[in-house]
Amino acid sequence: MVKVRVTRTPKQIIDRVVSHRITISEVARFLQVCVPTVRRYADDGHIAGSKTSGGQRVFTLESVFRFLSKHYSGCMPENNADFAKWISDTMLKIDDVADLLNLSQYQVRSAAESGKLFCLHYPGGHRRFRLSDVRSFAGTLTHRPSS
Repeated sequence: MVKVRVTRTPKQIIDRVVSHRITISEVARFLQVCVPTVRRYADDGHIAGSKTSGGQRVFTLESVFRFLSKHYSGCMPENNADFAKWISDTMLKIDDVADLLNLSQYQVRSAAESGKLFCLHYPGGHRRFRLSDVRSFAGTLTHRPSS
């Protein structure tokens, strides 16, 4: 019988997974903004990150989750499995939502500001809408968008 030596406790393993380092380009893909925007968010203290010894910026999944929690107008998922599903939802820009719903960008922005349509509202003014939130909102409209 071979004995396996466990070198990490379950808490250490969980901490390692949660603190997994994510590159700046991966964060930009998650948020659907460009790399300089993520860099600006980090410089302004909106999202926590660090630099490697080589000068590369890295972020943790936890810091991305905190950033999203602060800037999303709806309810965030409670656990990592739900968060993975939540973050993988298709994200749309305001002009895409306006086209999809046959509304003006002003009407989409007003719906978001009034809390009728949930969105991510980033510090620089960017808005991103989850497709599932747009579908829910579309069901509440009195007119039906043209296909």
